Amino acid sequence: MIYAFRWSIDRTRGQSDDDKAVVGVVDGDRVLLTAFKVGIMPPPMSHHSVQINGTSNGFFFAPLCLKDTHHWLDSNCLFVNVKNNQLALYLHQDEGPLSYKHFKTFDLEWKVPKVVDERLGYTMHHFVWMRNDLILCSASVEGRSYLCVVEVENLNVERETGRLVVSEALMMDGSIHHIAPTTDLNQAYLIVDSSVLQYTHGEGLTPTEIFLPEPCDHVEVVRIGMRQVLVTLGSRNRLFLDGAEVANNITSICIHSEFLLLTTLQHALVTVKMDELGFSKFSTSTLSIKSWGTDFDENTGLSIRRMERGGSLVNALRKDDKAILQMPRGNLETIQPRSMSLHIIKTHLVSLNYFTVFDIMRKQRINLNLIHDHNPRVFMSTAEKFIDDIKNPCWLNYFISELVEEDVTDTIYRSCYTKEENAVRRDEFEKPDGRKVERICQHLRQIMEKKADKRNLVQPILTCLVKNKQVSGLEAALQKIKEFKSKEGTKEGRQQSADEALKYLLYLVDVNVLYDIALGMYDLDLAKFVASKSQKDPKEYIPYLNNLAQLEEHYRKFKINKDLKRYEAALEHIAYRLDKFDECIDLIVNHTLFVKAVKIFPRETYEYRKVTGIAGEYFLRNKKYREAAVMYHRSGNLERAFECYKISGSWQDAIIASTEMDLNPGEMNKLYKILVRQMVEDRRFCDAAEISLAYLKSEEDAVSLMCQGKEWREASRIAHTYGRLDLIETEVKPGVEEHAAWLLSKISENRGEFLKYKKRLLIVRSEIAKREAEEALAEEDDGAGGDVSDLLSETSSLAGSNTSLSSGSSRSSGRSYRSSKNRRKQEKKVLSIKEGSVYEDLALVRALHTIISTAYSQRKEVVNVNRALLSLYLDETAEKLQNALIDMIEIIEKNIDEIWLRRESEEEENRVNGHRKMNPRKLLESKFTYAPEVSSVNWKLDIFSTIKRTPKL
Repeated sequence: MIYAFRWSIDRTRGQSDDDKAVVGVVDGDRVLLTAFKVGIMPPPMSHHSVQINGTSNGFFFAPLCLKDTHHWLDSNCLFVNVKNNQLALYLHQDEGPLSYKHFKTFDLEWKVPKVVDERLGYTMHHFVWMRNDLILCSASVEGRSYLCVVEVENLNVERETGRLVVSEALMMDGSIHHIAPTTDLNQAYLIVDSSVLQYTHGEGLTPTEIFLPEPCDHVEVVRIGMRQVLVTLGSRNRLFLDGAEVANNITSICIHSEFLLLTTLQHALVTVKMDELGFSKFSTSTLSIKSWGTDFDENTGLSIRRMERGGSLVNALRKDDKAILQMPRGNLETIQPRSMSLHIIKTHLVSLNYFTVFDIMRKQRINLNLIHDHNPRVFMSTAEKFIDDIKNPCWLNYFISELVEEDVTDTIYRSCYTKEENAVRRDEFEKPDGRKVERICQHLRQIMEKKADKRNLVQPILTCLVKNKQVSGLEAALQKIKEFKSKEGTKEGRQQSADEALKYLLYLVDVNVLYDIALGMYDLDLAKFVASKSQKDPKEYIPYLNNLAQLEEHYRKFKINKDLKRYEAALEHIAYRLDKFDECIDLIVNHTLFVKAVKIFPRETYEYRKVTGIAGEYFLRNKKYREAAVMYHRSGNLERAFECYKISGSWQDAIIASTEMDLNPGEMNKLYKILVRQMVEDRRFCDAAEISLAYLKSEEDAVSLMCQGKEWREASRIAHTYGRLDLIETEVKPGVEEHAAWLLSKISENRGEFLKYKKRLLIVRSEIAKREAEEALAEEDDGAGGDVSDLLSETSSLAGSNTSLSSGSSRSSGRSYRSSKNRRKQEKKVLSIKEGSVYEDLALVRALHTIISTAYSQRKEVVNVNRALLSLYLDETAEKLQNALIDMIEIIEKNIDEIWLRRESEEEENRVNGHRKMNPRKLLESKFTYAPEVSSVNWKLDIFSTIKRTPKL
């Protein structure tokens, strides 16, 4: 017999507000208790330790208690199962983080014949405190299992009285594996072997239709609408809802007040809303996915996030967003799933608990626009309460600064609102008008200005001014400070001083930044006022400001903008001072303001030509030849403009520039020849031919260049147009014949290689199939049903998608080739077309794919050459070329299905390639795993007689 032990977690049920989310651990003669609602205490530490007289076999917590009958009892109280089936009651005390007091240790009394032997310890298991006055448990005696109903009688803390009496002992047809309480204090579920029974207080046991196909380690009962749902987790990571399997990769589960939490073998934490919609989507979803995508899956309706490898759920705090997990090394981690946080936020927003909402959103970095967008009308009507609840002005600043026009309930957090909620929102709330931020800022500022005499709300008021689009940025805030300063000495000024306003503004922005902004407003008095609040030396900034005040207006603004590194604004002002043009040039050159400078100066002026000249030099240094050419052209430097136009390939503009250079015909021809050479170097033969024909008047060169570019018909047109039919015989016809011969040889070569590779591919695949059959027969002879073989099979099944195995003389590499360059190197190394190589069939497939793609790409080239051949009366050559390509394509179409086998699934492909234990898709680029895509091209010429031919193989 083999015993398998599984860890179980004993915790309070989390059904009441005073529940502290207590989790206990048995440590010899102690029970270590931790209240996770109070704080996260990592093991082996705990909030409280209960000392037991002897050793404990377990403990169980109280249910949701009725205060009118037992005011001293709450859900944190617990019974500890000590030796000889005694139960010790510990009552929760409202002292410190967590405290317990021992009340009494009870011996079980029997109203019915005793079914257990007192000489045997720990014969009673699965204790569940079902009601204040009722406990259920199981008793195992001589292979028989009993359900024991224990009544709690006359329990009184003040009199220290009470007794536990077994009133019923019901024999079961099998072994009781679990007793699970429900949200109904009168009901519980029993797992008896594979059957599920329901126990109802006062009615007894009734069978259910639920059947569990395998033993379960964890059982929970949740309420979905008006029904109870049995959630069970099997020993093989299979999760069942009322006996129906919904997932097979679950490692742990936990019940939150609103969510079902799961962890998966893919190291993901999944949260499922405990309602009909959530469970409906969960029942039809697959969780065998990687978790590093988005937090919320729109397709499945589930919230999935990554977690540390091997983590297991310990607890989830009721009406909170915290889930506690224990890692393999023993430490505890707290995760706050976004779906749980948003649900809690929505609950608090409905209750107008603005402070709690803000605190959660701030810590979780949730967009604060949700405070408004959840219900805009309610927020605007309760904006004063919002300001009163948020005491910290910095928090108000944070909220105001994060406001945006979009409705986050329709974008970022759309998945957290059901279709019904969104439909109600669309009907009830106003449509977006683009004035959301302005409306909120204006409304909040009006409220805050009324409260400014009682609270320090200067900072959020200024932030509203900055955020609200009445004037721009911090300049509006500084202008407001200037207004405060002008009112000092008045009654209104005493309520709000400029010093106080500036002091709060400095919390938001660095004083040096504010000083620069004030200086950039050209308000020297305001700049001096801001500087007085900084660490600047008055001996430096006061003379500096005084010197600025003495300058001419444009030159003063130029100096200010230059010092503030606002060079474009500085350029605008220095351009007014032509006597300072040297400073203007230095500014343009040092800060590359050529584009701005060209727009400022008039075209006819000396300053414009000077600026465009230095702009051309700048672009030339940066090898931007086209831009340099334009600038040189505008500056009048035509020689430089011609050179830059030539290099950039803009021969039309180069010729335009050359016509403005006032050259003689010989010099012009020399420039034209330079352009022709440049076009030939760039392989722009048509452009070179056009220059030769139009400007150099050389038909021979034009035809020759067209032939070099394989523009046969254009070459023929030029020869006919200019009456140079001799060029057709000397240039066009030889070039066409030579290219046609090359195409024929290439098609013939590809045809031979195609047939050779295809034949070899069939042989290789036949050898693979034969080897697979031999290996399968050998495995059967080795006895595939043995325990070791089963174990290996199961292990490889679990790790199949993540592990590659070796076979024969080759072993697949575990290295990850991430870059395309490395992947190509690996393919070249591994996919050798040499006969007998490990991946020869894959190399053959890749080679055949290349040949087929080449054949289809030759169709346009063949039809262009054939049109030229027909114009030269070379019909026989043209027909031969077309027929050669037709033969090639027909051979391809006849054999293509034998190259890329049509399998029903990727698993079938893996089976065919099973001798390597590696999916070939990981060795080949994806384009080689499918036949090439063929586009429709009208390339066949019907001028040739159509003869039905069968391609020769």
